[in-house]
Formats: sequence, structure tokens, C-alpha cells
Amino acid sequence: NWQVWLEKLNALSKTDESVQNFLRVFYFNMSEETPDRQGRISLTESQRNWLQAKKEMIVIGMGEFLEVWSKEMWEQKYKEILPHYRKYCEGISL
Repeated sequence: NWQVWLEKLNALSKTDESVQNFLRVFYFNMSEETPDRQGRISLTESQRNWLQAKKEMIVIGMGEFLEVWSKEMWEQKYKEILPHYRKYCEGISL
């Protein structure tokens, strides 16, 4: 899937300032990681800072990708989502 994303990113207008700024931050925060023998990966310091990581992290499976949240940020987001969850379910036709 990375190759598909890369093609889309490369097709963006490089003269558009908002695209330039998006790409700067997007690539700055990226790192290639190799899982250790136990299947773990490390987060960079900038990734941990952006996630406001304290100690505990939450990993959520999102189909073909994962989301990583600090426990505190996820608990806040979950409280925001939950009251509207029925509406989200009704709005999705599978």
C-alpha cells in the first residue's frame, strides 16, 4: 500500500504552498522501523511528543493500517465518539 500512497503524494502540486507544508510535516515525522524479535517497533521522540505519550499507548486496528494513541487522548476521543456511534452506524451502508 505504501507504493500507492507514494504515487499519490508524488502527483500533488509541488508549487502549492499548502501541499509543500503538508509534505514537510508528513515526511519529517516518518521513520522506517524493523520489528524486534518480539514484533515490537519503536516510536521516534517526535512521534511520542506528537502523540503526547506518557506511559501507556493504545493501538487500534483500522483495517489495512493501525492507529497509535496515547491512552489519555484515546479515552477523550472515545468519549466524543461514543454518543454519536449509532448515527455513524446508520450512515454507513455495507
